[in-house]
Amino acid sequence: MDILNILSKEYFVSGSLIAKRLKISRAAVHKQISALKSRGYGIISSKGTGYKLESDSTLLLESVLKQKLSNKNFSSLNYSFKHFNEVSSTQSFAKQHALALSDGTVIIAETQSASYGRMGREWKSDLGGLWFSIILKPRLRPDEALSISLLTSLTLQSTLNAVYNMATSVKWPNDITFAGKKLAGIILEMAASQDLVNWLCVGVGINANNEAPAQFNATSLKGIFKKDIDRSELLSNFLVNFANNYKKFKAEGFKPFQKNYNMSLGALNKQISVDTGGEIITGTVCGADENGHLVLNTGSKNVKIISGTVISAV
Repeated sequence: MDILNILSKEYFVSGSLIAKRLKISRAAVHKQISALKSRGYGIISSKGTGYKLESDSTLLLESVLKQKLSNKNFSSLNYSFKHFNEVSSTQSFAKQHALALSDGTVIIAETQSASYGRMGREWKSDLGGLWFSIILKPRLRPDEALSISLLTSLTLQSTLNAVYNMATSVKWPNDITFAGKKLAGIILEMAASQDLVNWLCVGVGINANNEAPAQFNATSLKGIFKKDIDRSELLSNFLVNFANNYKKFKAEGFKPFQKNYNMSLGALNKQISVDTGGEIITGTVCGADENGHLVLNTGSKNVKIISGTVISAV
């Protein structure tokens, strides 16, 4: 637990109560509050009364998200939330505590100090972005579970398009792009026995109200729409859509999503090169098969790619 999860928009919380709950000194409370304010968090201080969040605070707190979800229709996942002011990585925390946490736990961070994407690539996670990981415990084989990353990217892409009336695309296997620039990224990591998944963690990073890092050819929702977006509304809509799609996926696999996923691919019917780790394969994108494998036509044959990185569009 951190200070942000103790504070409320409705009433002041005394420094002594915060100190007691966090088992720190009053001086440490004051120091942490000052640090949060300096980083842009809206916190009101009142001498002799304590602290509270500004009424227009957009922090992704559990109480806000639960209220958003209570008004929406979904099934399959009983979401619970862990919110952090800062964590090294929601994905690292999720993996470390996956066995102890329940199916459907969502770990959210306002900022991440050591976040990463696929292949351990750097990911910049400043205040204002949407950074979270979901712990899932499906009774699936490891090869079946790999398609959940594609399911997640399709769900996020369709949610963005529906909520903001925009035209995003999926860059295989699971980046979301807008006008050729990266808007979001997804990573899936798991622990499994030979035949069964023990747990998996789906990490999602969305450039929402943060400044998109130019060095990564990225964009943000704020940059596109020239205003802050409601992160809790975006996250709650995504979680509802994901829960419904996840339920269908567990029952029927990736095949029901294959057509829509292929339609979402920005490189469909275009020539690309993919680094598989052992070789570079160049061909025309035919789409993903019913198992989520990318199919490239090299001119002489169709090649199925289980994992890799798109390194160029020819």
